[in-house]
Amino acid sequence: MKTIVLSDHTGDMIAKEDGRSGREYEDALSRYERDSKRRSERARKVYDDARAKYERRMKVWRSKSRGQRYAPRLFVIAILVAAAAAAGFWNELLSDPDILGEWALAAPSIPAALALMLLLSFPRAPKPPSRKRIEGRLPKPKRPTQAASSSERRVWQAGSEGERRVSEHLSKRLGDEWTLLSGYRGPGGEIDRVLVGPLGVCALEIKYSNGTAFVNGDEWKLDKYDNYGNLVESGTPLEDRGGRSPSAQVNGAVEHLEAFLRERAPRRASRRGGLRISRAVILSHDKSKIGRIRGQTVDHIGTLDGLSVKKLFPGPSANLNAAATSALSKLIQSSHERHDSRRNERSGRARRRRRTV
Repeated sequence: MKTIVLSDHTGDMIAKEDGRSGREYEDALSRYERDSKRRSERARKVYDDARAKYERRMKVWRSKSRGQRYAPRLFVIAILVAAAAAAGFWNELLSDPDILGEWALAAPSIPAALALMLLLSFPRAPKPPSRKRIEGRLPKPKRPTQAASSSERRVWQAGSEGERRVSEHLSKRLGDEWTLLSGYRGPGGEIDRVLVGPLGVCALEIKYSNGTAFVNGDEWKLDKYDNYGNLVESGTPLEDRGGRSPSAQVNGAVEHLEAFLRERAPRRASRRGGLRISRAVILSHDKSKIGRIRGQTVDHIGTLDGLSVKKLFPGPSANLNAAATSALSKLIQSSHERHDSRRNERSGRARRRRRTV
């Protein structure tokens, strides 16, 4: 089977989401590096100030003699001991006036206690500042991490995986007389895959949904299950951002393409009442199931399991030859390119208008 890539909308959206996420990460990383630099500069300034203060204190410390270094501590110790002794003496005197003789005997022990306390409290030189300790006191900015995949990206990834699985499934079962065109875009919307071969043309709308789909005309509901088979959501609408169900999506896109091919298709491809494009919706998830279907508006609704070409073309065979299928493939390509160029022109005009406003 030959494959022609007209566009890769899901891939473009994934790349766009990756680009947005990458830009956000780069911005966060730039802020982190800027904040880290500011923190480092702040720590260096605080350290330099502390170091200068330390040098001044060391200069004063070195200029003092040993006695001058001990004097302040000795003075403080003496005051504390004297205060404690006075308090104890006053308390004893109030309780027993004859205690004066006993205090006189204990008086020589006070200088000895002072000397011992002096020996145990050697004066210390000023402590140098620590750069690491200073940095530890400053708030540290949090390094950003690469964000996990957003819900939007996961949706596009699921769509891309579903389309890939359908393409792989068909390529294993079809020969070179078949052509699969991916990413057709027309005025009615996008068609995930367009299959062209001897049996005719089929437009495929592909959904990668884990659940059971229930169809009532163009109204689709989905019952979702977790990995253990438990029902987690019931009756969730299965539709795109515009509120269109899978069948409405493919029917809307096919109508314009079908009219285009009928006007320009070769005689053999358009005979028997005119060319008709078959429409199919494929649920490609391993756990996808089809529930009750009423009033379906497409030719085939099914899962990837058991998908065959006969199911995609339930009507009479077109019996197209190689020349006809090649011509149809080229017409589909030209239709896509024409509408894609118009879309780009409109986008360019819109951008220019926004710049001039």
